[in-house]
Amino acid sequence: MRQLFALAAPWPSNMRETLRYRAFISYSHSDEAFVRWLHRRIETWSIPRELIGRECSFGRVPSTLRPIFRDRDDFSGGSSLRVATAAALEDSEALIVVCSRSAAKSPHVDSEIRHFKQIGRATRVIPIILDGEPGDREHNCFPPALLVDPDPDYAGRTVPTEPIAADARDQGDGRQRATAKVVAGLLGLPFDEIIRRDEKNRQARIAGWSGTAAGAILFATALSSFALYNAYQVSLTIEKGVFAIGGMIQETSRSRLDPAERDAIIATQCDLMDSLAGERRDLTGPEERAICFHRRVLAADDTQRPATTTRVICDWRDGMLREIKQQSDGVKALQIRAAAYALQQAFARLVDNPETIGECDPKTAVDIDAHGDYLLDRITELVKLRPDLDDLRSTHEYVTWDVIARHEARKDWQGSERIMRDAADVRLLQANGALENDYVPQSLIDRAVYLRRLAWLKQSWLADTPEAVRLAEEAVTLWDRMATVQSSDVKRNADQVVIAHSVHCEALAADGQKTKALMICEAARAMANRYLTSSEGISNDMRKSLEAIRAEISAHISNLRQTGTP
Repeated sequence: MRQLFALAAPWPSNMRETLRYRAFISYSHSDEAFVRWLHRRIETWSIPRELIGRECSFGRVPSTLRPIFRDRDDFSGGSSLRVATAAALEDSEALIVVCSRSAAKSPHVDSEIRHFKQIGRATRVIPIILDGEPGDREHNCFPPALLVDPDPDYAGRTVPTEPIAADARDQGDGRQRATAKVVAGLLGLPFDEIIRRDEKNRQARIAGWSGTAAGAILFATALSSFALYNAYQVSLTIEKGVFAIGGMIQETSRSRLDPAERDAIIATQCDLMDSLAGERRDLTGPEERAICFHRRVLAADDTQRPATTTRVICDWRDGMLREIKQQSDGVKALQIRAAAYALQQAFARLVDNPETIGECDPKTAVDIDAHGDYLLDRITELVKLRPDLDDLRSTHEYVTWDVIARHEARKDWQGSERIMRDAADVRLLQANGALENDYVPQSLIDRAVYLRRLAWLKQSWLADTPEAVRLAEEAVTLWDRMATVQSSDVKRNADQVVIAHSVHCEALAADGQKTKALMICEAARAMANRYLTSSEGISNDMRKSLEAIRAEISAHISNLRQTGTP
């Protein structure tokens, strides 16, 4: 296995001293929250004293990784953006590329990678995956320029390359380990050495937290027992103890301990935190509460008593929702994510063990569908509170389509319509004008699908043909707008685009506009033919889907011609 980043050809010995920035972070602004965290984490990374000054691939190991260039906010007011970007890139030792579905579609990120490689620093490009999947047609996260390097033998040509990336996803390295890989790349040191020293420091911090927490607990107990100080002082000491244990829980959850040992330590820490905090939920942070909640769910599952697990999930869900409602100002992203996680767990419990819902909500226990609606409404509220959190979209999408299926299975078309309209409005809120940023967000694609499905529902089951025509036209118009911004995104959803035009055709025909319907149907069939003859971006499954849709459209065209057109 190749060592990540650390084996590149050495630089001139004075290169580090001549450049202003340790690195330039290239990213899509959709990923700004993560980038802010990464930027702060790298700049504050503690480099062990015994490593400072050591000779490595890119010169001597520095004492700090500051400064990291993160944003165009660092430009002076009179600079040309294009010129200033190039200058900042050329003044940077390395290029950190935050890879995501949004970044893969960003021309700005692609041009920054291309420019950095063209100035001879292809070996100093350090990718870190935030979301998406490398090489996946629908969820690719690598910008095109990341996959090619300048050909050293022929000017102007490129050669394919396979980037080795740190993976910040939960199923990958995780944020901490991925950041350590980036740091290794920046320093030009083996990753194993960086992570081993970081884990050593982390263990020391855990021990420090444990000592602080234990001392705080003993001190608080002594103060309470012997009334040495007044109530305020006791409360203050308890707060310090809870804070210390909360930090200890977060550190332990990110450690590389044996999973069984780590879970046992976390369980003990959570019990300590709960016993010390008592009813004072305000003393504990949402991250450590989420960790403890997950631990309790696993413990309840170990008992093989579904009702117990459901009770644990719903108690925590209700507590998080109450806490969010009580906040008058903006809600922290972590609290929103924690509440959404609880709701998703509750919904999974509804699907897997519907007979236990009475443990959670006695009023809706007799109506599982009503309980599903309740959970979806709560998730929708969270999305509306923080539409900028794109990771909530997948949770909302998963629950939305399941609830729609439940309504339509019992032919509750009005209920299905309400849910789809709400979902379409939420996706528009999440998109927030993102078409101006040179990429198509998944939220707008979702909205186009909901609009098309609403048009079908209105025509087929709710006998509202004029509204079906309006909704279908809105869906088609939205697809056309997206195609002008980023045609590759539209092509990845080719079957949905053609279906939208087909539904528009059928709605027009039902409304008596047969001439226009025939024209739209023929255009839809021609569109399907173009996609099918395309050699790129169309998978085998997509081809089969398009062929089936084209056959339906052809049948509809024949029917329209036989009945005549006015």
